[in-house]
Amino acid sequence: MQQGQKIVLVTAGTLGDVYPFISLAKALVLEGFDPIVATYPCHIDHVERAGIAAHPVGPDLPEILSSLGVGLDDFVDRMAADRSFFPAKIVLPHLQANLDALRTVIEGAAMVVTHVAAPAAVIAAQVYRVPHVTVLFSPFLALSAHDPPVIPPIPFLPVPQSRAAIMWNRIFISLFQHALAHLARPVAQMRRELDLPGPTLDNFSIFGPKSGAVRVLGLYSPLLSDVQPDHPDGFEVVGSSNYDGPITGELNSSLRAFLDEGDAPIIFTMGSLSLGGSPFHEICIKASRQTGHRALLLVPDAEVAGLSNLIAPDVHIAGYIPHSLLLPHARLIVHHGGIGTATQALRAGLPQLVVPHCNDQFDNAARLERMGVAQSLPLKHFQTKRVAAALEVLLATPEIALRATELVEVIYREDGAAQVAKKIAEALLIASEDCARHSANTKLV
Repeated sequence: MQQGQKIVLVTAGTLGDVYPFISLAKALVLEGFDPIVATYPCHIDHVERAGIAAHPVGPDLPEILSSLGVGLDDFVDRMAADRSFFPAKIVLPHLQANLDALRTVIEGAAMVVTHVAAPAAVIAAQVYRVPHVTVLFSPFLALSAHDPPVIPPIPFLPVPQSRAAIMWNRIFISLFQHALAHLARPVAQMRRELDLPGPTLDNFSIFGPKSGAVRVLGLYSPLLSDVQPDHPDGFEVVGSSNYDGPITGELNSSLRAFLDEGDAPIIFTMGSLSLGGSPFHEICIKASRQTGHRALLLVPDAEVAGLSNLIAPDVHIAGYIPHSLLLPHARLIVHHGGIGTATQALRAGLPQLVVPHCNDQFDNAARLERMGVAQSLPLKHFQTKRVAAALEVLLATPEIALRATELVEVIYREDGAAQVAKKIAEALLIASEDCARHSANTKLV
């Protein structure tokens, strides 16, 4: 491996889609590479604060949402109501702009690492003949008839026990793939215009084909799902990543005081996006009080001041705090089912109440339940009585707490980002050796 080779990592989405690439970039630095994370302009500061070079790929997410008449507060609702909203309205209409933004940064790179929500990155890599690796952040994206995702209302059989059940799942996977291929027609059109091979259906057809990726790697824990018999050759689940934001020191004094003044609280967080308004937060507080526990609500930074009226001796409200710093002080956690939050909860050994509402969250929730560490309550059923009842089950079931504790040692042994970085180094070394052999053979001839 040549020191300082440029590796471009391209991602799209929310911070939950950016943090794993920051983790991977840090691992690539340790391998001697020069990584650059290419993403929406609104995420550039998060990347650079982690000490990683960044490259903007526009138009920016807030700009796109504004042009659609959708605020950040409505983003989650739109994705929950329409599964095609993100690809059809956010990603695919801007393929050309994203490709143009990637041309300069990808040219001269040794490798491109792509998120499935960044199809322009695969196209740019192929235009410049740069090898690429596709990284999947959750099992939801690794379609398998043997271990299918939970995608309401698609009637997959979650734990197929017979050939007939597996065949049933294969039929619906095929239908799902064809629907995705129809949605991704702009990708196929752009590939034709650039004289690139046309898309073909495979197990990872989200916005198009994996298109000759050097490797497809699952950057999530095998505890959630491992390689299945119908996954493509070379696919590997390498383990979870653990970056959850820059840790600059200890918890602030007001939060530290709240934690010190009583029993471990129940933490409520719905990720980096707003769920709009205070009724949701009031339900969290009422439900935790019914169980006799204190509540710590994590909300987007911009919402903290507007929710200050909810603060009480048994309630604290804070903006984003790295979960690895905070969760060890909690009794249990209520969250949206994002893979990053779920992983941090596993690392902290916490029972989890998962409140899924869109994307891979329903699947993550189902897998956590099957692991014996969680209960699930869809957002549409998020009412005080139901939340309190679910919390009571988690608090009163020692087997759940014990199982969560047992898995801590397992999840801590994982370092998926380091594994991906090593596999990239190995792939580039093999490519370099092949090139050297080809050059030597050419000279002999």
